[in-house]
Amino acid sequence: MLIIFLLNFTVPIDFPISEHFEYLQVRGFTEQNFIQPNSIHFINDQINGLLISDWMWKPADRQIIGYFTKLITKPESFSYLLGMNAHYSMDDLYGAMIDIRTSGRLANNVGFSQALRISRTNVVDRTGPYPWKDLQAYISEGTIIVDPGPVSWEIGRRNLNLSWFDNTSLILSPASEGYDGILMTINGSFYEFHSFFSMLDASDNRFITLHRLALRITNSINIGFSEALLFSGNFEPLYMNPFVPYYLAQWGMRRDDNMMWMLDARVRILRSYLSGEFLIDDYMYESDPYPDKLAYRLQIKSFPVYPVMVKAAYTMVDKWVYTQRYPQNVYENSGLPLGFPLGNDVDQVSITIKYFTDRNIHPSLNVDLVRKGEGSIYLPFEEEGGNWQPPFPSGVVEQQLKLFAGIDIVLLRAFCLQSKIGYQWIKNTDHQTGNNSGDVLFNAKIWAFL
Repeated sequence: MLIIFLLNFTVPIDFPISEHFEYLQVRGFTEQNFIQPNSIHFINDQINGLLISDWMWKPADRQIIGYFTKLITKPESFSYLLGMNAHYSMDDLYGAMIDIRTSGRLANNVGFSQALRISRTNVVDRTGPYPWKDLQAYISEGTIIVDPGPVSWEIGRRNLNLSWFDNTSLILSPASEGYDGILMTINGSFYEFHSFFSMLDASDNRFITLHRLALRITNSINIGFSEALLFSGNFEPLYMNPFVPYYLAQWGMRRDDNMMWMLDARVRILRSYLSGEFLIDDYMYESDPYPDKLAYRLQIKSFPVYPVMVKAAYTMVDKWVYTQRYPQNVYENSGLPLGFPLGNDVDQVSITIKYFTDRNIHPSLNVDLVRKGEGSIYLPFEEEGGNWQPPFPSGVVEQQLKLFAGIDIVLLRAFCLQSKIGYQWIKNTDHQTGNNSGDVLFNAKIWAFL
């Protein structure tokens, strides 16, 4: 019998503490989860195991581990995390938010979690909840966790990033208000199985169902296969079965739903993590003049020279990925792709170099290059027609290059000051040839954790 879940809330990906936990993962001190954001139960379990181990810690290691003191000293019967953030950027975007997360125990092997984020900015988030005087209240988590043994259930609202990558996925990325549904997890000695079902839009009867089977070949190698299906209109009970192959079920019922397959892998070599995703939206195994719809991404996280951490990633998403001939089956929600947030007909190179000192000051450099073609998730090949093997990216390509220098300063293990300054070049803005521009960028944030 597993220990009762006492601390269940998730730690948001945009909290600085999530990046500190990533440091410990790349160092090899803690494990990685495919399902993010991480629960406080998982983080505390990893930190407690680290504290009783006999690792030969370096000074920067001790500093990073010390940042988790505020979390692991929470009471077991009822726990909370309060995060406050005020931010400002040079492009006249500013605001503040309060994020309160609570969790506790309802009965043996039954816990709960709740999260509320109240945000006020000068620009309303169009994908978020309905505003009131520029205030938006995000109920991003409200879950009952049932964990009697190897099989656990999370019922309610939870945010999900299904990926080894930091904050986005090719198959399911986080949403501003999370996802309402049921998440089931089965953990075996050498495998793990996840199943997720969610209603995206009750008014339009839009649903997404997803399952993933992964093999832990060794402690350093993890390989997984995911299958996702977005469907609408008449509800199909068969899709509630987590063990049914969705492709065969769809074919047998003569439905035309939006199917995704994804292969993922993560390998640890020396002081590095190598990760990859390969998404198959559609692959033409026959000779019909119809395009393949594929996407892939590769990433390395490493400490080539300690304590300098390097993260480098490349993402490519073909034209027409996430599209579907029926508008209600487009792989999106609230106007944003459910998978890669930049949509389709795009590729991106992102490099981050961060120096973790032993004095609570961590400078960084970031380079981000994006090329976006004219393809749209709302314009399928069936409607657009034309060349089924277009150049990539297609049409007039908008190109963005961003260079940033930043610094993080941690004070009293409860406050984090983050600032970045850089420059952005944009070529062919809005896909208009010759419409070029450049701007200085500045962003500052102050975080507090209680």
